Amino acid sequence: MMTDSSAVKAPAARRRSGRTVFIVLLVVLISALLTLQMNRYARDWGTVELRLAGEDKLLTLVSQFRNALNEYRYLPFLISQSRDVQNLLRNASANKITAVSRYLEQINLVAGSTALFVLDTAGNVQALSHWRDDTEAYRTQSDQPYFRQARKGLQGLSISPEDEAAVYLSAPIYERQQFAGAAVVRIDLEQLRSGLALNNEFIVSNRQEVLLATDSEWTGLAMDDVLMATEVRHLSDGSSADLRHLPGRGEVLVQSVVLDDLGWTFTVITPLQSVINDSRTVANYTLAGCVALFLLGLLLRERHLKNQSRQETRLALQQANDQLEHKVQQRTEALRAAQDELVQAEKLAALGRMSSVLVHELNQPLTAMRTYVSIARHRMVQLLGEAKNSESAGALQGNFDLIETLTERMSAMTRQLKVFAFKKPEQLTPLDPLQVLDQVVATMHARCDKESIALHWQRPDLQVKVAADSPRMEQVFLNLMNNACDAMTSYSEGEKQLTLHMQTAADNRVCFSVMDTGPGLSDEAMQHLFEPFFTTKSIGEGLGLGLAIVQSICRDLGGEIIAENTAGGAEFRVTLPLAEAFNCGDNYDAG
Repeated sequence: MMTDSSAVKAPAARRRSGRTVFIVLLVVLISALLTLQMNRYARDWGTVELRLAGEDKLLTLVSQFRNALNEYRYLPFLISQSRDVQNLLRNASANKITAVSRYLEQINLVAGSTALFVLDTAGNVQALSHWRDDTEAYRTQSDQPYFRQARKGLQGLSISPEDEAAVYLSAPIYERQQFAGAAVVRIDLEQLRSGLALNNEFIVSNRQEVLLATDSEWTGLAMDDVLMATEVRHLSDGSSADLRHLPGRGEVLVQSVVLDDLGWTFTVITPLQSVINDSRTVANYTLAGCVALFLLGLLLRERHLKNQSRQETRLALQQANDQLEHKVQQRTEALRAAQDELVQAEKLAALGRMSSVLVHELNQPLTAMRTYVSIARHRMVQLLGEAKNSESAGALQGNFDLIETLTERMSAMTRQLKVFAFKKPEQLTPLDPLQVLDQVVATMHARCDKESIALHWQRPDLQVKVAADSPRMEQVFLNLMNNACDAMTSYSEGEKQLTLHMQTAADNRVCFSVMDTGPGLSDEAMQHLFEPFFTTKSIGEGLGLGLAIVQSICRDLGGEIIAENTAGGAEFRVTLPLAEAFNCGDNYDAG
């Protein structure tokens, strides 16, 4: 029957178009996900590197601040050792106050500090470097931390709550080992700016506002107004990054540390623009790579489609040529017949190759037959010459039974050889497989009862027919069931169960399965299972033709046989097409 090519090509073209759209969408999705992932990875890696570099910058900033502050630590001690200062605290007078204030003024100018003070035991200012200015704000400092530290005999370091943008250094002044007062140095943060690295952006702040920063416009502003919180990003190395928005600068990485002795927070600001640019570059390269791979795939697919189109064109030309040449058709039929004859010749050649096995199998039974016949004759002569003895007659009958068993064994072997060499019939008829299976099951009941095998067969309510012939269908069922019984007979573990099942399958086919509870199939047996003369049985128990015959019959009938191991043994499944679906040409006889 001819197939309309246009009707076949239209669904095929739609399927190819649908596959193409699906592949394109899949490639776009994968490219987008891969680009996004690479962008995220590059940004994460860059942020980790910036965080490590920022930690070094933060450590450098704190160290520079400490070093700049340490340059003023000698001043309180220097003032405390002045005899004029000690004399002032011992006995204050206007002249002494003026002299000490001028001394402090000179030291303050040379050292570059903000202010110098000399306090008495009550914390009142006795002399200061800014004596020419309004000094009301410095009159008493008894409640300041740096004065209390000096009273304890310590060199103080603290900030003033009234003026938190400054650092105060103090040292005690002793008169005859008694506390006589304190020398105090005030240093504004702006005085320390020259000692800090200005190539990195930083902020020194307290809890409320910015005290010192690289950008003087930030001083006095709240931290949240300068650095607007964005997110805290968790990085791949287990750390986290505080990302904020800096007006006019974009997204930045913020790293801070609090100095315990001052309570100030030192913050280093690192712009993320370089990381963003690098991650975009990585994403662009990734996307370009995906596009290049996709274009390469399209090129290869186009080449494949061209090759496929050439093959289809070549096939169409071949089919047209076959239709035009009737003589080629006749020759094809002749070659097909010759091929069938060649298959038959190969079967006969296989019979020749198994001659050595057949001789071994037949010699022993024939030798035993001759021996038992000789004994039977001898005993028969004795029985004719004496009174009949029931025991002797029974022994003679046993000999004849053995002869019958051996001849039956030889007959079974020759039957397999006949089936194997049997040429398939030219005509196939619709056949009900259930009827054939019922006959085989009835035949197998005797063996199953004898060998204590539980036969499970629940006949389905099916009305199906296959294109076959009754002898070969019977041979298929019988061989599979006998093989299953043989496998369970040689396997002593567990209960012996033979389960049969038949049902319809997809694509107008019927499936018959045989399951046993034997030892299953080994890997070696799986590889050679359907080869002629391959058997796992002992010599003398079979020729190894049963499964080869079953496979040959299934192939002739347009079906197949599959073997596999199950949880409790092995299973063989035979699948055959239904009679109306089997395209057997001239071999099918509708009845």
